[in-house]
Amino acid sequence: MDGVTKAIVVLLATWLVTFPLACLAHELGHAIAVWRRTGRRALVVVGREEPLVRLRLRFCQLEFHPFVEETWCWFDSKGITVGQLRSIARAGPLGDAALAACFAIAAYLIAAPDSVLFWIAVAGVAVSALSSMLELVPTRARAGAVSDGGRLALLRGRRGDEPA
Repeated sequence: MDGVTKAIVVLLATWLVTFPLACLAHELGHAIAVWRRTGRRALVVVGREEPLVRLRLRFCQLEFHPFVEETWCWFDSKGITVGQLRSIARAGPLGDAALAACFAIAAYLIAAPDSVLFWIAVAGVAVSALSSMLELVPTRARAGAVSDGGRLALLRGRRGDEPA
């Protein structure tokens, strides 16, 4: 396989596999934190409106489609504390970072720079690590969505045991 073909395969795999996995890891990070910190189940949606996969997991209901148009993790926030909300907000970027570490281990184990799988793993490290860092930047989208960093900034200075 020549260099151009390898690059196209890596880009396609990143679009169809790596990016959706990064989104899934991020939202599952939130869902796991919701479960661990509140005992409640979350609804995780990654992808198009009509999911290809619907799973009822112990800690969440998962709806997944690899063509990512939207991602979110919804949970009942009634009665939770600021500390719980902080943990939940941090867990998404932590999920991204964990996936970046998994991709890094895969790249290390493959250890063949001439392999397409190696470069897919390297792209996975880049996408996941970048996503983890960018989500911690306080931003607000036009539609009113707030990044995890934005949520953490809104909670700054508040006691962990007070109601969110």
